[in-house]
Formats: sequence, C-alpha cells, structure tokens
Amino acid sequence: GSIKVKRTGLTILIIISWTLINAQEDKYDSLKSYFNDLNFVEFIEDEGSLRIPNKLAETFFKIEFNPEENRCYPVKIYEHSNYDMFQVNIPCAAGGMCEKEILIILDKTGKFIDQIESGHHYEDLSFSDYKNFEIKDSLIICETTYEEYNTSSQKVEHQKIAYSHFIISEKGILQKIGPFYPQKNRKYPFTSVRLISQTELDSIPEHDLDLMRNEIYADHGYIFKSSEWKLYFESKEWYKPLASNVESKLNPIEKINIRLILKKKE
Repeated sequence: GSIKVKRTGLTILIIISWTLINAQEDKYDSLKSYFNDLNFVEFIEDEGSLRIPNKLAETFFKIEFNPEENRCYPVKIYEHSNYDMFQVNIPCAAGGMCEKEILIILDKTGKFIDQIESGHHYEDLSFSDYKNFEIKDSLIICETTYEEYNTSSQKVEHQKIAYSHFIISEKGILQKIGPFYPQKNRKYPFTSVRLISQTELDSIPEHDLDLMRNEIYADHGYIFKSSEWKLYFESKEWYKPLASNVESKLNPIEKINIRLILKKKE
C-alpha cells in the first residue's frame, strides 16, 4: 500500500513538473514571437501592437515596471546555439528624447543569464548623450557619444566618445574587457577600439589599408622585417620595437579588424 502511495505521489510530481516546464516554454515562445518579423520604426508609432506586456518582460528580463508609466518594446533577437539575446527599448516615463536599450541574455529555456545597457539616447537643448552597440562574433562594442551645445547657435562646443567592450562566453556570460589605449598619434588609432565599417574599407586606398594593419602591430612593438615599414615606423616617436611576434598582445577588436583588412585586400 505504501509503495503504491509513493508511486502515485511521484507520478503526480512528474506531471506537475512537466506541466510547469511546458507552461514556461509556452511563455518563452510567446516572448520570442514579439521579436519575429518586426520593424522598429513602424511599431514605435503604434505603441499598442508590439509592446511587450510588462508581466512578460518582468518574468524573463528581471526588469521591474510601473505599469502606468513604463513600456518595453522589442528591437531585435540574436539567436545563438546555447542562448538567445534580446534587445529591448525602454522609453523614459517622463517622455521627451529619453530612452535606453538593454541587451538581455537568456538560455534556451528562458532562464536569465546576464544583461547590459547596450544603448541610450538622452537629449535636450544643451546636450545629447547617445550610446549604441555592435556585435561581431562573441564581441560586443558599445560606443557612447556625449556632446554639449551652444544654446544660442546650437553648434557643438564639446564632444567626447568613449568605448566599452564585452566578450560573450559560450554559456552566454558577459565579461568586460579593456579599456584599450592606442597611441593617439597613429593615423588610424580607432582600429584598436572599434570595428572598421565597410564604408571605411571601401574608401581607403590599398596602401593605407596596409598602414592601418601595420599600425596595429607597431603599437604593440612589432619589429618589422620590411625595410619600408621599418623605416616608416622608426620615424614615429611613439614606436618602440620590442618583439618579432606580438600576436598574443592583440586585443579582440584588433584581431577582427586585421581579418577585415586582409579580406578586403584579397
């Protein structure tokens, strides 16, 4: 009798667990459906249609909302074999040009793993603060541009650009890397802190593509075998020849940019 009771109890627990798992999967599928075939420009004008219900966002994204004030909109989903990344837009409750974007990483069952603020846009008559990001392989690069305006002429009086970088592990965990400080007197120092755009690659002469690539190596003290590049970099005050192999010193952005340059030169 007691064995039958135990078996019955175990069966009930299995059924309840299975039901809960299915319910969680249904909710997760419902969440993902908001990110399928959407156009951010279109749906932002029609706030009701593709707005993610606050309860659903709170369940998976660990974001607390005031239901009378806050809204959460889907922007994009990045699907990986081990996890999903959701980019969402959250306008400020006060209105105006004030919004932020969050990149949230969940495992394939919808369990929360990690998140970062991947973007924001704050602006008034005296300043603008704009942050965006790009993803390449397992690398996330965030760029923040802060500008102060002359309130009379509306011309930019001060500008500051800053970068932050993250690596995503195979399990979807974010690790901040950097900051990176390239030599400021290089012709193309940005190749050490952000990715080269296709437009830039298309507009740069082939010789400068070689310079762009070799600058990265020179910044880490590479000793050039080519007399042309040896003479060129030895004429630069910032260059210090240190080693014949600096591959281990390259940061992830530099490695990707070198690949992009070499691909362009093929």
